Amino acid sequence: MVLDLKLQNRQILLEPSLAEAKAFWYKELHNQVELICGLERLCIRADDNKDKTYKSLLNMMGESFNIRSVYVQL
Repeated sequence: MVLDLKLQNRQILLEPSLAEAKAFWYKELHNQVELICGLERLCIRADDNKDKTYKSLLNMMGESFNIRSVYVQL
């Protein structure tokens, strides 16, 4: 994504807008997390044969990593 800063009538304009840029990067983040968590595991333990993907990966990371905090508006 290319962001353009323009000076027009003594105003600085950002194209695309900041909201559009945030939406683009949130969508990219979501796509990458979905891609990674949807990968099939190479090795599955005998006692954990129910989950064949990495979907539980985010839950296993603990409270120090909170993916929801990425989506919080500042």
